Formats: sequence, C-alpha cells, structure tokens
Amino acid sequence: MRKLRQKLAKPLLFATYGAIGCFLAASLLGEAWLSLTRLPPSVPSTTHAIVLLIDSSNSMDGNKLSEVKTAASGFVQRQDLSQNQIALISFGGGAQVIAPLTANANPLQQGISGLQASGGTPMTGGIQAASQVLQIRP
Repeated sequence: MRKLRQKLAKPLLFATYGAIGCFLAASLLGEAWLSLTRLPPSVPSTTHAIVLLIDSSNSMDGNKLSEVKTAASGFVQRQDLSQNQIALISFGGGAQVIAPLTANANPLQQGISGLQASGGTPMTGGIQAASQVLQIRP
C-alpha cells in the first residue's frame, strides 16, 4: 500500500479508494436498497358510471336551481370523460332522463342549462330512473 501511495498523486489515490468503497457498498447493500425503493405496482384505473340526479321541482325555483346547475356544470367539467360516463336525470313533476350515460360533455351541459323548475318532488321516480340507467334492479 505504501508503494501505491507513493506512486499515485493524492487526487488519484482518493478516487481509487472512493471507487473501491462504492463498489463494496453497492455489492453488500445494493439489492437491499433497491428492494426498499421499488415502486408499488400501478393501480389500474377503473371507469365509473355516474348519474346526476337533480331535483327540478317547484321547490327549487329561483336561486336554488341556479346554484345546482352551476355545481352540476362544474362537476361535469372536472370529470375525465375518457374514463367516466355521466347521465343526467331530472325529477320535477316526473322523472326524466335528460341525457343517458355518455362520455360527451355537450349533451350534459345543454341538459343542465335547460333545467327548469316545475311540478312536485317525485324522488322515488328519479331514483328508479337512475337505477335503470345504471342497469341496477331496485
């Protein structure tokens, strides 16, 4: 070792010792470190079928329906429609499927903007219509 120290300049000697240290550390600890830093398997994304069931009865007249329309429109805008499908159902005087399950935001936004308050509050009919759209038996 003394002969090696005498023959090599300090920077070259430092580099040699560093390389030997790195090699030993990688050999002894490399696999353990890799197993600790391994990324978890990616979770496959799932598609969702969403029904916007909106009360458009007379009790929603005025500001209430306007606020619901704004919220529903914002919800549609935030969705990834390449993954999710959305349907729009209104109930007021009767349940009505405004837009069946779709990945197209246009009919949803048009349906939302066209909602008008009328009639009673047949919530049961709205839930049944949503179940049919989702193909779930009540």
